[in-house]
Parts: sequence; C-alpha cells; structure tokens
Amino acid sequence: MGGVPGRLYVCGAPPPIRPTTETVHVNATIWVVQIVVALVCAFACYKIAESKNRNAALWAVLGFLFAIISLIIIALLKPAEPQGPAAPPSAEA
Repeated sequence: MGGVPGRLYVCGAPPPIRPTTETVHVNATIWVVQIVVALVCAFACYKIAESKNRNAALWAVLGFLFAIISLIIIALLKPAEPQGPAAPPSAEA
C-alpha cells in the first residue's frame, strides 16, 4: 500500500495526491494544443468543403468537434453536384 509508513488511513487508502503547479501547466498546455488542432482542422474542413460544393459551415463545425476524422472524411468525399437556381415550372397545359 502507498502512503506514509506507519500511518493509518481510513479504509486503508492514502489521501489523494494534490496536483502540483507543474501538472497544472502541463494540463493547460495540452488543452491549448487541442484547441489549436481543432481550429486548424475546422479551417481546413471549411476550405475543402467549399471547394467541393459542400456545406462549408457544417463541415467547419464537424472539423472542430471531430478534428482529424472529419478532415479525412471530407477529403475522401466526392464533389457535390452544383445546385443552380430552381427551374421554372413548365407550362404544358
């Protein structure tokens, strides 16, 4: 068992270890890196979706939430058919 030798703990478990300033800085750095990667993937998904006539805003959100997975999926998708204005109804009557 861990803890201080000769000391009794409730239920035999030592108290939880408090995080040091070093671990707090490492955790903050990891969060910053994750946010930067998510933003880069969102931008890349937006540009790729725009070039493939896909919904760029949707793919930007997906790129931010799912990062690399969304980037791979949008890169593998084929371009969508361009959607022009709706054809006027034909007057065959």
